[in-house]
Amino acid sequence: MPDRLEDVWTTRDRPVLVEVVRRFDEQEQPVGMAGVAEATGLKLEDVERAGRNLNRAGLAIADDWHFMGISAEALRIAGLWPDAGDAFDRLVWSLEQRIAEAPPEEKGKLRRLLDGVVGVGRDVGVEVLGAALTGRIPM
Repeated sequence: MPDRLEDVWTTRDRPVLVEVVRRFDEQEQPVGMAGVAEATGLKLEDVERAGRNLNRAGLAIADDWHFMGISAEALRIAGLWPDAGDAFDRLVWSLEQRIAEAPPEEKGKLRRLLDGVVGVGRDVGVEVLGAALTGRIPM
């Protein structure tokens, strides 16, 4: 088996992506690579390499000096938008909270709903919520 290259996602590309998304969320556009390097503590050359990888992966639009755009998936990776797993966990938590606060006549219905949601299993629930969030299930 051929040797593999060292993983750069956690040490370089993801921190750059998170910083770029943060700056886009603050309405800084375009985002300069030098500023990202300063904010992340990475060398400018490493930010440029990360930019090329993020561009190839469709997570960001980058040239040699700037990031000009980001994708919806970049927002999810950076945590600004929920992914389906987050949405499922929040649904379960919300139902549990609602049951705790509900009047007695509503508790049974809410408990059955929670049991149904949890009963399908997390993997199936995440898949269905993911399809709904991404529009693969028409509303």
